Amino acid sequence: GTRFDFSAAQQSPSPERRRLLDRIFPPAIATQLEKDPQALVGREREVTVLFADLRNFSSTCAVLDTRDSYELLNEVMDLLTAAVMERDGVVIDYYGDGLAAMWNAPLDQPNHAELACRTGLQMLATLPSVNTTWMARLPRELRLGIGVHTGMAQVGNVGSRQRIKYGPRGPTVNLASRVEAAT
Repeated sequence: GTRFDFSAAQQSPSPERRRLLDRIFPPAIATQLEKDPQALVGREREVTVLFADLRNFSSTCAVLDTRDSYELLNEVMDLLTAAVMERDGVVIDYYGDGLAAMWNAPLDQPNHAELACRTGLQMLATLPSVNTTWMARLPRELRLGIGVHTGMAQVGNVGSRQRIKYGPRGPTVNLASRVEAAT
């Protein structure tokens, strides 16, 4: 089961519900979920998971003041998130100086592995512009580790009645994370 209140979600669409879905999912997925919120119910399915993490960011932050550290991190996360959303991926979570995303859930995406790989390539392509902008303030260029893996996972909402926390669980997620750590 899930803790999201599907009975309320199946009533006539509300602006609040749509804003919530738009903050979690790309617009095309949010539109479909507004029509069929049962798509968020836990199930097993093939997904492609991507992890992206800035390398040595803690030491980079040590030379920046707090405001600059957060400004830089927000700029990078904006670029990484945009890359995911442009290819209809779902950002699972932000952690420290990285993010996790997935494709092929909650809705089918036949080319999900390709979408994730193209997203990773776009992420790497956008990092030089950040390095150019921040060159004078950084001790070294920013580097990004990316891991992508496709496999079966349990996918669903493990949030609360107040907050959706939709994402995958299982060995596929763990392997994607380990691939990212090895890059």
